[in-house]
Amino acid sequence: FRVLTNNFAPEYGRNNGAIIDVITRSGTNDFHGNVYYFGRWNALGARDYFNHNIDSDTGLVEPQNPYVRNLYGGSIGGPIKKDKTFFFLNYQGDRFVTVLTNSAIVPTSAFKSGIFNYTNPNSGASQTINLLANVPGEGQNATGLPLDSTMQKILAFYPNPTVPSGDGATGTLFFPSESREKDEDGTIKIDHRINANNNVFVRYIYNWFSDPNPFHSDSLPGGLGAIPTTQKTQGVSIGLTTSFSPTLTNERSEERRVGKECRSR
Repeated sequence: FRVLTNNFAPEYGRNNGAIIDVITRSGTNDFHGNVYYFGRWNALGARDYFNHNIDSDTGLVEPQNPYVRNLYGGSIGGPIKKDKTFFFLNYQGDRFVTVLTNSAIVPTSAFKSGIFNYTNPNSGASQTINLLANVPGEGQNATGLPLDSTMQKILAFYPNPTVPSGDGATGTLFFPSESREKDEDGTIKIDHRINANNNVFVRYIYNWFSDPNPFHSDSLPGGLGAIPTTQKTQGVSIGLTTSFSPTLTNERSEERRVGKECRSR
């Protein structure tokens, strides 16, 4: 693995900017392998600034939002036929839980009841609004109809704001937005020595990714408005390296990639 930032060789001359060069390992005449794991848990980290809300039922501070990293994998390589054909396998998986703080404008509890004090944010003038006063001809409820039952059910799903806006009708709700990423990556590579001057390889790469809320696009608690995403990418490469002389080598490779992404709203 290396990053090239200048003085590119001719093979990289088409594109500007940095070049990331990744080389897949190959097997050898001996078997070698490794396993690894990286873990991180929210118990070892600080709380988010807005993750100090008080539970209205218990009066205690709500539990810390999760922030979890589980990254694991392994590889193994060795001979299929000694001095001729070799293999290399690699797998990596991750399970990430990331919680960020999102915000939304929501109605106040007084607004949902139909009786609230509205303050004009421009003039500062206040007025008491009473939509329950079913008096035909009055400006606040000119129709004299009761509050719509369907809208009352919808408004009941809106949590009360964390911070009022000052107009008496709305406020800002800060809520945890959770992303649960699952990722599976696999690589297999076969190297074959045709003769002293020619070597060929075949490589297959597989990647699968899924997250119910990767962009933290939810607009209310419970994942409302989140855009789940599932992606799958596969790639096959084949290459031939020929040595014409100690100072002249030719590399020829072809690659085909197929990807599929599915999003739903």
